[in-house]
Amino acid sequence: MGISVFTINKICTVLLFVCLFFQIQNTAHAENKVQPIGNLKLPPFLTWRNAMYCLRNYKEPNPCPWKYTLNLSGSLDVADSDADNFCKNGCMNHTRAVLDCIDDVKRDFWFANKASVKDLNDVVNSRCNTH
Repeated sequence: MGISVFTINKICTVLLFVCLFFQIQNTAHAENKVQPIGNLKLPPFLTWRNAMYCLRNYKEPNPCPWKYTLNLSGSLDVADSDADNFCKNGCMNHTRAVLDCIDDVKRDFWFANKASVKDLNDVVNSRCNTH
């Protein structure tokens, strides 16, 4: 009585999933959540987390009020009267640094409002060049 081909296929499939699970676990533990740019060699399906780390834990201190901080929505709530403060007191530089981080770890990242990193960079640059 031998082992059927179907049984061998099931065993191989289970072993493959177990190996993939441990590989993903190893990769997740090796991730740098504070400086996501160090995670450049992660598999493509984990790169979205790097972008989240860029948004949440960027290595530079954030000098901006919460409403000026970039988030997953892709919108910055900067009123006309606050544009000078945003552009000249570090918020613009912090926003650009976060966008650069996201671009480095996930070039095809899109925010919830369908804006790309380039779109947001263009808006920030345009807004701050006029003030």
